[in-house]
Formats: sequence, C-alpha cells, structure tokens
Amino acid sequence: MANGCWIVLWITICTAASLTNADEEEYVSCGKDFNKCFQKLCKCSPKCVICTNRGRNLTRIPDLNTSTTYLKFSSNYLSGITRKTFRNITQLKYLILRNNSITDISGDAFQDLKWLEVLDLRYNNVHEEVLQKSFHSLQNTVRYIDVSNNRYLWNLTDDFVRGLSRLKLKTLLIEHAHIQQLNFSVISRLKSLRALNVAHNDISWTTADVPWYLTNISFLSNSLTELPRFCVHTNYSQLKSLHLGENAIGHMSNVSLKCLTDLEYINLGDNFLLRIHSDTFSSLSNLQHITFNNAFRIYSTDEVLEEYAFNNSAVKKLILSGIVKFGYLDYIFNPKALRGCMGVTWLDLSYNSMIYLNNSYLKAFLSGLDKIEVLRMPRCQLYFFPSVISNFRELNEIDLHGNRIMSLDSGVFTNLTKLKTLNLSQNAIQVVSETIFSIPIREQLSKVNLAFNNFVCTCANLWFFTWAKADKSKFINFPESYRCGYPLNLQSTLLIDANVSEETCRISPYVFPIVYGLSLVSIVLIVVISIAYRLRWRIRYYIHMLRYKKRKQVDEERYMYDAFVLYCEDDSRWVRNNFIPRIEDEANFKLCIHERDFIPGEYIVDNIVTNLDNSRNVIMVLSNSFILSSWCQFELALIQKRALEKDAGYLLVVLLENIEDRNMTSSLYALFQTTTYITWPDEEEDRHVFWIRLKQCLQR
Repeated sequence: MANGCWIVLWITICTAASLTNADEEEYVSCGKDFNKCFQKLCKCSPKCVICTNRGRNLTRIPDLNTSTTYLKFSSNYLSGITRKTFRNITQLKYLILRNNSITDISGDAFQDLKWLEVLDLRYNNVHEEVLQKSFHSLQNTVRYIDVSNNRYLWNLTDDFVRGLSRLKLKTLLIEHAHIQQLNFSVISRLKSLRALNVAHNDISWTTADVPWYLTNISFLSNSLTELPRFCVHTNYSQLKSLHLGENAIGHMSNVSLKCLTDLEYINLGDNFLLRIHSDTFSSLSNLQHITFNNAFRIYSTDEVLEEYAFNNSAVKKLILSGIVKFGYLDYIFNPKALRGCMGVTWLDLSYNSMIYLNNSYLKAFLSGLDKIEVLRMPRCQLYFFPSVISNFRELNEIDLHGNRIMSLDSGVFTNLTKLKTLNLSQNAIQVVSETIFSIPIREQLSKVNLAFNNFVCTCANLWFFTWAKADKSKFINFPESYRCGYPLNLQSTLLIDANVSEETCRISPYVFPIVYGLSLVSIVLIVVISIAYRLRWRIRYYIHMLRYKKRKQVDEERYMYDAFVLYCEDDSRWVRNNFIPRIEDEANFKLCIHERDFIPGEYIVDNIVTNLDNSRNVIMVLSNSFILSSWCQFELALIQKRALEKDAGYLLVVLLENIEDRNMTSSLYALFQTTTYITWPDEEEDRHVFWIRLKQCLQR
C-alpha cells in the first residue's frame, strides 16, 4: 500500500555533533508510493528498496528490479557478500548494509557495481584484511565509504588504503574502531579525499603532516595529547572543520593553527589544555565557530585565558561552557579574554562558577560584544542579573536558568528591542513588577520561562499574576511550574490558586479606625519614650550589662559547628582515629566532617560554602597528600580569602608531617608566614601538650 513517504539519504561526513559545518546532503527521489514486497519483509518503489530490522528472518538480498539504484538492507543477517549477491542490481548508486553481522566479503564482490557512489558497511564484523581485498573491486565512481563500528579494524596501513587510492573517494568514515595511531603519509595516497572521520578510536599520536587538501577532520573522543601537524612542509591548508573534542591535548601555542586560514569550525572541548595565549585565533580569517566546553579539565588557580585569547572579528559562535566548575572565574579568565570578538552573535558561558563575580568584572569581560543575539549563562551560580546585558541591543535570546538571582532591576530589558526568548527559570526571583517588563517588551516576547522561582504570593505580585494569566500561552510550563514560595501558608500553591486579586488588594474602606488606632499607638509611644528619656542612663547601664553577659552565648548560638575540618582523603584515618575521639567525643566540640556532614545531592561547592558559614573556626590538617589534592587546593584558596575577613585565630593549622620542598607552593609559603600552626608530635608523651594547645585555641 502507498504510504506517501519520500526517502532522504543524508550522507553525513561526520555526525552533526562532530562536524557541524561539514554536512553534505544527497536527495534520492524514490517516489511517493511504496509497496510491501518480498513476503512483506521489504518496502519497494521502482528505484528504491528498504529491508530493515528483520534479523534472521531475512538472510539474503532478494531478487530486485534491475532498475534499483538505492538499497537499504540493514539490521538483518547477511554473513557473507560475493559478486553474485548483486548480480541483478548492477545499477546501484547507494548501498547501505548496516548491522548485518557481515564477516566475509569476496575480493570481487563489488566488481559489477559500476555506478556505485555510496557504500555503508557500519556495524559489521569484517576484518581489515578482508575489507582491503574487497576495495580492489570498487569502481572509481565511489566517493563515500563508511566502515565504522567494525571491531576488527586496527590500523590504516598502506595495504588498506591501496585499494582506495584509485577511487575518487571524497569521504571516509572509520568511527568506533581500535585504531591506535594515524600515519598521514598513508592518507596522503587518497588524493581526492576531503573528509576524514576517525572519531571514537584509541589514537594517541599521529605521524607526518595533515594533507593540505583535506577540508574536514574529526578526531572526536581519542587519546591525542598534542595537536596534529599542520603546514610543516607547506604554508597552506584547505581545512575548514577540525574536531578535536574529548582528547587529552594539553599544550597549544598561539601559532599552532596559524596556517589554517580557511578554517571555519574548531572544537577543542573536553581536553586538558593549560592555557590559551593571546591572539591564538587572530590569523584565522574565516573562523566562524569555536567550541571550548570543559577544555581545562585540570583545576588551576592560574590564568588560563589570556587577554585577547579569542581575538578574531570573524567568529560568530563561541562556546566556553563548563571551564570553571569551581573556584574563582575572575582569577582564571582575564577580563579582556574576549576582546576582539566583536562579531560574536552566540555566546555560551553555561556551567561556569561565577559565585564570587560582581557586575564590574562581567561588564569588563563582556564589553564590546555588541552583536550578540544569543546569550546563555545557565547554572553559573549568579546571585544577580548582570547589568551589562542591558547594553546588548541585538539580543534575541537570554538563558540564565538555574542560577540564584533574587530580583530584577526596573527597566532592565527596556533597551532590548529584539528580545524574543527569555529563560529565568529555577532562580530565586520573588517579585516581578510592571517596571521590569514595559509594554513594548511584553508585546515582542514570544517565550518567557519564569518557572520554579520563589514567588511572593501577595499584592506585590498582583500585576505579574494578572499578566501571566492573561498571556499564559507565552509562559513556558504555566501554570503547573509557577508556585508560591511565601507566605508560609501558601507554599507550593499554584499562582493561579492563590487568592491575590484586585478586590483583595484594594485599600480598606475603614480608613478612620486605622488612623484612630495609629494615633493611639503614637501617644503610647510618646509616653514610653518620655519615661525612657528620664531613665536613660540607668537603661543604658542595664543594656550594657545584658550585652556583656550574653555576647558569648549569642556567638555560640550563631554557629552550628565549632570548627570545619579540612583534610584530604589520605589523612581521613588520622582524623577518625585520633582527632574526632579527642576533640569531639572527649572535649565536646562539634566538628563539621565532610564525609559525615555534607548533604548528599547538593553541589560540592554549595556544601563547602554553606558549612563554612556555619562554622566558628576552620582546622586544616596539612600534609604532603593535602597539597597534591586539587580539591584541597581549591578549599585552601577559598579559606585563605575568607580568613582575611575574619578575626585572628579563625584558621588553625595542624601540621601532620614536614612538607617536602617540591610541594611548597607560593600560597602555602604565605600561609606559613602569616598563620601559627601546631605540629603533630612523633613521640607519644608530647601529644598530651598538643591536645591541650588545640583545645585552648578552640575555646577562644
């Protein structure tokens, strides 16, 4: 029966996720009418046949019409291929044989397919020796070959490539194999090749230069520790798309990519980069898209993005997500790192820790990006809406969901005359007033997401409730995700169910009783103040004595813990066996131990900050293992900054062992110069004094 479908064959040089600028579309018109054929195991049209997902119910290619040009025979069972397999379909141009458990292909299997252009052998079990022999039977019309997900492919040798060298092959895909090294001198035999995809292999190094004529390369998810060599023997490359994501690349100089003047897309996300130097991309005049998500997986307190790191006016899309998951972004990103990117229209800074940033830094960091149309900063731990955003008049979309923003300033969106989409969901916004959203802004917005905020269900939000109800199609997830956070008796109540209306918010008609009551209260206050004035010196004395007696009690009640204990995993046995029994069990001090007291499911950074705020002191158990821990270094940096704002004695240091010279950092040296520490004695008889000193410090 006719099902009214058309077949569109996408010949993707790589997946859209890996090489977004390298897709080549081929349209194969198979007609609108398909009929079930071959015992209803396939669908057929005059030129196209589709036989899929039949498993062992379909173990051979049926006798097809000789005019067939497109065959998709996938997820069936076809253990071997010979020349006879295609004896009736020699007009084939597109041959898709995915996931058929193919193990054997004869050396002359493709001999009669003189018009074949596309060969797809993904998800089979063919040894590389068998493949390389079968390649010799291919005609020079073939321009696209996909042999990905064949687990018996180990190397791209001369023998493997020899059968392909006489073809006009343009695209070669070998994903999800076991290739460990790539010799580009072998690839250079394929003179017509333009796109090479070796993603999801085990490649740890490459040899020889990347051929200058390649336009698209994907090394996604390999083990490269350095960039491939470009333009060593030539000064020119046609490379347009380069995907190096999910590797282990650590070093990249500002001249590593200098000769790639045709490059349009580069992805270096999920690597181990140490630093991006100034003007690294400035010579790439055609570069449009840079992806650097999670590119610095080794925690550093040093600057990793120098000023003018992305200096290039041609770049349109810049993705810098997940680079600083904890720590101080203003220490790691130079505030001028984005200078020179005046052409950027899409900026993604999501999942970067901005908990300690202020408006001044963000204004300096984002200044000059006047052409931005899409700005994404979700999950950045922001406590405020960056005021610099109001200057980006070309903005079409703002995404700041999952932050901690509590309020919005009046007129914050007034200048954004092109804004269509606004996502401020999962924040802590309490009140939305009419001065925030002027009439023109409300009319131009097509999507507004303010779900999962901490709305106050009082008359202060009457205007917002009215707008949301009147224009509810504009609000994403309304009304089910818009609930009250205050007052307590209305918590979790849907906004539409809260009794907030014009009637309930009108001024009471009983004005006189209110005025009379206020007058009476005023008279009473005057009498009380007069008496208090006559007895003022005696009252001051009693207040002074009361404050003096209760000062310590108030200080003690303000904190949940006497001390936050900072230590590394290697020292946890000492803390459990020596420290906790002596300080907590015997001396009755309350300690915050991260293994025991951190709340599961919350961000680690949130746990650290919250428990530091709830602790009167910090005790740092210092050892060589502590210094080698990146998490401990982060906590040390955080505590040192807080110690500057606290009284003397806030930070207590217990030195478990002598620190080796090679582990002595500048920040640790400064700690020893400014903070008195207590050393854990080697002799048992000296430890009694150690515990006495430590308890005295905690009792201050």
